[in-house]
Order: sequence, then structure tokens, then C-alpha cells
Amino acid sequence: MERNVTLDYFKILFSILIITIHLYYPYEAGQLNLRWYIPEGIARIGVPFFFLVNGYYFARKINDTKAIKKYLIHILIIYTTWYIIYLRPQILRVEQVDIINDLRIDILLEKYFWGIFHLWYLPALFLVY
Repeated sequence: MERNVTLDYFKILFSILIITIHLYYPYEAGQLNLRWYIPEGIARIGVPFFFLVNGYYFARKINDTKAIKKYLIHILIIYTTWYIIYLRPQILRVEQVDIINDLRIDILLEKYFWGIFHLWYLPALFLVY
């Protein structure tokens, strides 16, 4: 697959927009200013853009079942790695139950399939395809 330089430039731009979503901008409610419009308005188009980019690359492999399997396994490995990194005891305390000590597999699986924090993107990507 050949490289699409224009798409790479757009990915850089939209990556910066995604970062601005996750930054904290102090602003007063009701004020109309750029500190509100950028992270809460314009930058929100970044996530659908990346779904489209992933779909673009996935569509090129749609007829090759081996490539699809490899792509989905790749997504699953990335997600599982980050899931383990984010799996901390303070996250796993649900309703005063310590999952690590009580080995609550059901809660671990629920968090795995629905994501922790901003890890929702990869399960959503996996389910879409």
C-alpha cells in the first residue's frame, strides 16, 4: 500500500485537535470565546475523522480475509496492552469491592469489553468492523 502524504498531514492536524479535547481550558460558562470553541466544538470532529481513516485502510483489505484477521488481531493486541497498563487497583474498586483480592472476573471482562477511560475507541473500532 502506498503512502498518502496528504492524509498523513491531516492525521497530524487532527491528532493535535484530539489532544486539545483532553486538555483543560479554564473558561467561564456562558462566555463565547476560543477557549470553549476549540476543545468543545471544532476539535470534536477529530474522532469521526479517525474512524473514517481507519475505515479507509480497512476497506482496502476487505476482500483479503487473512489481512482482515491480521488487522483485527493487531487492534486486539494494542487494546489488550493498554488495558493492562490502565488496569490499576484504584480503577478496579467498584462498589467497595476490591477486584484484585476478590478476583471478580465478571467486572474485569466488563471493563475489558466496554473500555477504561478513553480506551473506548479501540473496542468501538473492533465492533464497527
